[in-house]
Amino acid sequence: MAIYLDNEEIKKLFKKNVFPGKFIHAFDINGILAINNFIAGGFIFSRDVCLFDESLGPTHVSLLNMPIEDIQNGKFQGAGNPVMMIISHATNLENLPSSNYSNGEKWAIKRKSLEIEFEKQRRKIDSNLSSRVNCLFVTDDDEIGRLHLSNMFNGSYRTGSLHLVSVVISNYKSVTRADFRWVDQYFENPNPKFIENYWQGIAVDSQPHWEYLVEGKIHLYKKNEFEELQEIARKTLSPEQVNIFKVLGRL
Repeated sequence: MAIYLDNEEIKKLFKKNVFPGKFIHAFDINGILAINNFIAGGFIFSRDVCLFDESLGPTHVSLLNMPIEDIQNGKFQGAGNPVMMIISHATNLENLPSSNYSNGEKWAIKRKSLEIEFEKQRRKIDSNLSSRVNCLFVTDDDEIGRLHLSNMFNGSYRTGSLHLVSVVISNYKSVTRADFRWVDQYFENPNPKFIENYWQGIAVDSQPHWEYLVEGKIHLYKKNEFEELQEIARKTLSPEQVNIFKVLGRL
């Protein structure tokens, strides 16, 4: 498979275990792992992809069966999505001796509480749904989706600049579609019904704002975006990492 996908390769993928559609994904360019994976193979994968793709091996510890209390206390390891970053950051704040938090820190702690509650209810409603703690987030490629992905990276845990890429869902175990405005509404007014509506895939109104929670792989399909990532890699990776990718023919 090519590092990026052209239209013919996308058509071939759609005959396999591919979720239909073209989407966008966002990541912090200081998240070296995402850049490494995109440059090395043209794709990134959710934490539990090893559970259905044996070629990757047992590289991650699953969060899906981890006790809620352990997630709440930040007892997980490895790279994570924005939700994991929030939980980890807020847990570190809560462990500090001082509680004189900034507004951004207060936001992170409140958002952590929200995410824990959403995960609790997911397990009660349908444990087969993709987990917000464990997934890759993608949206439709439109203005609403781009704004939503940008907002997901707000907060004092963010370290770098946001980068958007066009992707297809090239292999998956589960994809859960939900109207992300239920999350926003619960943040302002913690009504349990909002969580139920989210996990049941109910739209807030006649113009839903969908996000897709992917347990699987997302793959680049635009050559120019892969070339942009190569340029970012040259500027952000260590000289040793750059040399490795040059030897592999990726830079």
